[in-house]
Amino acid sequence: MSKSDQGLWEEIIKQYKASGLSQVAFCGENNLSNNQFNYRWREHNKARKAQTGSSEFESVSVMLSDSRPLVVSKMNVRIHLSNQIRCDIAVDLKEFASLLRQLVQSC
Repeated sequence: MSKSDQGLWEEIIKQYKASGLSQVAFCGENNLSNNQFNYRWREHNKARKAQTGSSEFESVSVMLSDSRPLVVSKMNVRIHLSNQIRCDIAVDLKEFASLLRQLVQSC
């Protein structure tokens, strides 16, 4: 792969990360082959891990999916990661807030 191809794919991956879309949706909107994107994504992650010598955490955005006020004690949380892993959980807000504070402090 030439340097210009590598630079192009790095830019595509950067746009994908910023998009918040699943890989399938991103590829569809950008007329990219899912198979080729998956290959480039894996290569990107391998190179990143090789540079750092270990795995890294990926940034995560937290937002409410609806306009409910935060006066409830429990709510459903949906986590969608850029690698298409999704997790839906019911949480106690005080416990979840405590967990988030601990995660922020440890990072």
